[in-house]
Amino acid sequence: MVTGAVHGGFYRGVCYNEAFAFRKLTGRLKELKGDAMPYSTEIYVEGAEGKVRGFVRWVRKGPGLAQEVQTCEVEYGEAVGVFDDFVVEQEP
Repeated sequence: MVTGAVHGGFYRGVCYNEAFAFRKLTGRLKELKGDAMPYSTEIYVEGAEGKVRGFVRWVRKGPGLAQEVQTCEVEYGEAVGVFDDFVVEQEP
């Protein structure tokens, strides 16, 4: 779970490139909306352990350009193979 200025097309696009295009990770990014955490994003990735850990380091740092990551909570677990690529889910 990532919170901060992590909503919007720029963050989604850069996150997609970092996860799928550069690191060949599969999974999804989903922007969450609500009063408790108005700017939070859930990211689920699967792939080689080193690539996942590198992606987590990138997520904690953020893409720059006024995008600010306030918190980054990480849970590691066994891969379940649900995704074939990296999907960006947008709320209407």
